[in-house]
Amino acid sequence: MNETGSAPLPEQDRCDCAVTADFLATSRCWDGLAAGSAALAAWLLARQAPAAGWPAAMLLLALGIERYLAVRLSLDRRLFERLARAEGLCLATLDAALAAHFRLPPHKVGRALAPRIAGARRLYRAHVAAALALSGLALAALAGGAWT
Repeated sequence: MNETGSAPLPEQDRCDCAVTADFLATSRCWDGLAAGSAALAAWLLARQAPAAGWPAAMLLLALGIERYLAVRLSLDRRLFERLARAEGLCLATLDAALAAHFRLPPHKVGRALAPRIAGARRLYRAHVAAALALSGLALAALAGGAWT
């Protein structure tokens, strides 16, 4: 892989980026599960108000975490797509832009492609966990008694 990050990515790295972008695009399926679960749980909890204080807070927290992860995955997917298409973007210019606009920590500047892909996969797993947590909250709300 392109360790320096200042040259255009070689063909294999672009292919790795394309595969990663396609993998991250599947997170949309989990978005649907999370949205449906949150809507169901919110509707069920609204019917139990005002007894739904802490469950509603848990739902909002889980939904906030899931949405943050979904936005991050969407950004990563788009960046990997651009790297795959070799649109004049190399790792060094990507790092410079991320540092300027998103406060990329200095220890992450200059990383090779492999740790970036591994980080995106960790983010994906965290998103799946958050979507499943929302589903669990919806099931618990559906069960009713588990919340009180």
